[in-house]
Amino acid sequence: MDTSNGTMVLNAVRQIKLHHPNIHIIADFSNISDGLPERKVINRIFIALMMEVGMDSAILNPLDIKTMAHIKIADMLLGKDDFCMNFLRSVRSGTI
Repeated sequence: MDTSNGTMVLNAVRQIKLHHPNIHIIADFSNISDGLPERKVINRIFIALMMEVGMDSAILNPLDIKTMAHIKIADMLLGKDDFCMNFLRSVRSGTI
């Protein structure tokens, strides 16, 4: 397994968004963790990394509560959640 694949994807997305900001990036995360243990954890972390470099949307299971919590936390940490309102609402409702 080539351990540089993750950074290659992140760098590619970063460069695409830099040179073509109007292009939208949609990602599916089932292949990044193929054959590895703890696939869901790997996918959750990679989603947050992809959000940081410019991914616009993802193909994922919206019923996976932990993944959705990670996305809300990443939004907050990336400054995409004004006044942390979505994060706070999710904490109060028990989804985080």
